[in-house]
Amino acid sequence: MCFSPWRASWKHRNGDLPLTVACADVARDLWSWASPVQMDRFTATFREWMNGFIWESALRERQGDVSLNTYMAMRVLAAGSANAVPMACMAVGLELPARQWHEPAVVATREAAMAVAVLDNDRYSRAKSVESGDEAPDVVDVILRRNPGLSPEQALTEAVAIRDRIMALYLRLSAGLRRDADEALLTYLRCLDLLIIGNLDFGATCLRYVDPTAPSACLPWSDKPSDCTPGPVPIPTFAWWWDHVDR
Repeated sequence: MCFSPWRASWKHRNGDLPLTVACADVARDLWSWASPVQMDRFTATFREWMNGFIWESALRERQGDVSLNTYMAMRVLAAGSANAVPMACMAVGLELPARQWHEPAVVATREAAMAVAVLDNDRYSRAKSVESGDEAPDVVDVILRRNPGLSPEQALTEAVAIRDRIMALYLRLSAGLRRDADEALLTYLRCLDLLIIGNLDFGATCLRYVDPTAPSACLPWSDKPSDCTPGPVPIPTFAWWWDHVDR
């Protein structure tokens, strides 16, 4: 039997707080159709997401300068992008075997996809954040603080270049995995593709971000990366991904 606190004693564990009752209701629904393996991965990445929130709050309270490496390591967690992957697998009924889920090249591909999604979110939400006076920094703010000689436009260009280099890496990693992939891994990689595409579509159309007067209202599109540098981006936490290209 697979023990999970999500399934045990709902009524007594959660009390009557509206939010916890709602969370328990969602968990019960998920457990009614998702497999134990799918739920284990969902809950593990959900904890990562909540840990990212705590990390983000701690950095905000310190109000100090953070490196690009620290910011991106935190941001990938706090954005919840890791949790989106097992959710996508649950939606299509996929239970990727553990040997594939934890394969370094598969992990690198998954993390690269999450980083792309986070950087896209920072890009399309920046205008709204600036206009609303949101004090939470985005990747452009972090680059500006570390490089005060840059203009906001130059910092944005640098952020997009980092994003494009990671996107190019993701495509290379994914292509390498697809060469010998079975049906389950192919489905998994398709889920990652759709998460990246869906995130872009969301940012381009959601009323939360779309403002005809905002500088980011008309995001430019290109079929080529803005930076073709093949090596790792200047983020040590991500550098190991490049070790698994063409493997």
